[in-house]
Amino acid sequence: MFTGIIRHRGRVISISKKKDIIVLEIKPNKKFLVSKGDSVSINGVCSTVMDKRPDSFKVEYMVETQKRTTVKDFKLEDNLNLEKSLKLSDLVDGHLVTGHVDVKGTIEFVQGVPPSRMLGIKVPREYISFIAPKGSIAVDGVGLTPIESGNGIFTVALVPYTLSNTNLGDKVKGDIVNVEIDILAKYMAQLIGLRVNIKKDAKKKTNQVEDRK
Repeated sequence: MFTGIIRHRGRVISISKKKDIIVLEIKPNKKFLVSKGDSVSINGVCSTVMDKRPDSFKVEYMVETQKRTTVKDFKLEDNLNLEKSLKLSDLVDGHLVTGHVDVKGTIEFVQGVPPSRMLGIKVPREYISFIAPKGSIAVDGVGLTPIESGNGIFTVALVPYTLSNTNLGDKVKGDIVNVEIDILAKYMAQLIGLRVNIKKDAKKKTNQVEDRK
């Protein structure tokens, strides 16, 4: 579990493959200390440190992760957002982020100039109903507040801290990003769906009983 507050970044220094598995080696800034087996968020993707070297670490991505996220598009020297997983004693500064990417989004437009900027991000329309204005969303692992959502696009504002400490300030129209829907919205949708199905089943059984009379 993560918070979406990015305090560290790293760059890709090697990319290799083991059959269908992508292996990335990342060199983080010096304050990002991890050990083999740790869970880390890399551009919003929950990843396991498979190997640790003095100034870098390696992670691996299976085919399913490659399909659902942007990891197969990473290139050498790419600048990535990094976050270590939460401890139970840690302060949650942002919102709860699982690192399980729901969908890939496309930067539809970029407005404004530093020290602030606005992004419009396009996602499949079936996801828009999960994105509430003034709610929570994670884009490439960065916890943000949607301003507006509709017609397959949601907008987010990037404050000076976000522009300085994440890679979102480098995004341009057409870039692909990892999007994670707020976990509460997903659970609510699941519960509402179950409730609707239960009511439908109950009504169906009632009608069947009435038909037998």
